[in-house]
Amino acid sequence: MSIGDLVTWRHATKENSIEVEYGVIVERFDSRTAKEKHHWVSFINGKDSHKRRILCKESHLILVRDME
Repeated sequence: MSIGDLVTWRHATKENSIEVEYGVIVERFDSRTAKEKHHWVSFINGKDSHKRRILCKESHLILVRDME
């Protein structure tokens, strides 16, 4: 995943009852203590769209082009 990629929450692709939220990766989060990769995501629609950006674990995100 890189800056500018269109992503959504991984759990939203498994559960049809949840509205799919789309977001764009705006920045990579660098930390010496974090063991997983994190990204700052700006969501376009859904419940998180009112926030400027959200810090997300890479394991919680999926690229939209990889969705079935």
